[in-house]
Parts: sequence; structure tokens; C-alpha cells
Amino acid sequence: MLFGSTISNNLKWELNIDTIVKKVQQRLHFLRRLRAFGLTTQIMLTFCRSPIESVLTFSITVWFGYTTVKEKLRLNRVVKTASRIMGRDLPSLELYQQRLLGRVILISHDSSHPPHDLFNLLPFSRLFRSIKTRTNRFSTSFPPSRTSIVKTKVIFLPSVVHT
Repeated sequence: MLFGSTISNNLKWELNIDTIVKKVQQRLHFLRRLRAFGLTTQIMLTFCRSPIESVLTFSITVWFGYTTVKEKLRLNRVVKTASRIMGRDLPSLELYQQRLLGRVILISHDSSHPPHDLFNLLPFSRLFRSIKTRTNRFSTSFPPSRTSIVKTKVIFLPSVVHT
């Protein structure tokens, strides 16, 4: 276990996904109980955001990029279960990219942050420079993959200025 996230010795995140799914399924029981008591959707949404979403998104910027399609389907399945219980649509794990964008913006604004130099804006542009990688493992790590994901999103953020 690494700071609340579980990683196996072969650097796979399967154990972490298993742990997350088990924790969320336990919390879904309480969401079902809230529905049985006839509470409003707003109260159930508040409950969903507190103990359920926090478990799903804990260190998501670290592990989500490495998950397989099967693992992403398992995670989205518990989100769909929660939305069925509540009777309203919940966002799937799309918030992963929102969290990445926020993390990249924070790092690019903080010149004392260690990977600050990895997030350089192109001259006369609001696009981040891509990082060249030689290995697939490094290309899916945080800085290289996040600059390519965030490229199209940063164009619309006027507050992102390289200092």
C-alpha cells in the first residue's frame, strides 16, 4: 500500500481497482438505505459526493491512466449502479480529465514545483509542448500523457500564461 493506493510488485493497478470497487460497493449499501428512507435526491447526491466520489477519485491522476479497459468498465459499473440507486445520471469517470487539467494548471503556475519545467507552453501559444519519450511506460506517466490530453483544453483557458 502506497499512501492509500495499492500497487502490486508488477506495477499493475488491479489490486487498487479491487480495493476501490469493494469500498464503493460497501458505501452503496448506505446509499440504498438512504433511498429506502425516502430522502431527497439532493441529500443522496451529497452523500454520493462525500464518501463515494472521494474513494473513486483518490489519487486518480496517478493510477487512472494505467488502467485497462476492463478495469475502467468495472469502475464505471459502480458509478452506474450509484446513478440507478439515486435515479439520476452521474458523470462517469470523465472527471479524471478535469482533475488532470487542474493539476497541470497548478503545476504550470507554480515555478517551485519539481515538474514545473516539464509543462512548457509553446511560444505564442496556449498549448503545452509535448515531451518526447522513448518507452511506453514513460509516455503514459503523468507529464507526457497529460500534456497531450490537456493540449486541446488549455486553448480555452485565458488564465494559463507561462511565467
